[in-house]
Amino acid sequence: MLVEAGDVIPSDGEVIEGIASVDESAITGESAPVIRESGGDRSAVTGGTRVLSDWLVVRVTANPGETFLDRMIAMVEGAKRQKTPNEVALNILLAALTIIFLLATVTLLPFSLYSVHAAGQGRAPVKLGALCPHSGRESPSQSRCWWRCWSVSSRPPSGGCSRRLASPVWIA
Repeated sequence: MLVEAGDVIPSDGEVIEGIASVDESAITGESAPVIRESGGDRSAVTGGTRVLSDWLVVRVTANPGETFLDRMIAMVEGAKRQKTPNEVALNILLAALTIIFLLATVTLLPFSLYSVHAAGQGRAPVKLGALCPHSGRESPSQSRCWWRCWSVSSRPPSGGCSRRLASPVWIA
């Protein structure tokens, strides 16, 4: 194939005829252009480089998927680095905290069901001190909320919630 000034060399190959300066900075990082000519040890060209002056006739020697750029991409994709000790410790800590969080959230439903069941039998295991939402009303059933007010002894008040209770609690 004929590659003239300003053209990009499409694939790895060997110069058969001509002489030209080639910019290989994208591949090698070298800022100065190199001279490529037919014959000798300076006849190989790399795909993706740009011809800056003159022209070259290049014979493609690389099979599709086996060019220099393809091999470089495969090396970068396959590269793995080792984790630092801090990264390993952090991964272990995060995994442990995740397990603890999941265990805590999974136990919330059974604990709440047990609390409601125990409250129905007159022994509430958890008491939350709060203001009674229907203080001063005739009875809790006449209030428009779905909370029940219980006394400190976990027994329902006989005459509805009163302000005389030491610390009324809410149980959903």
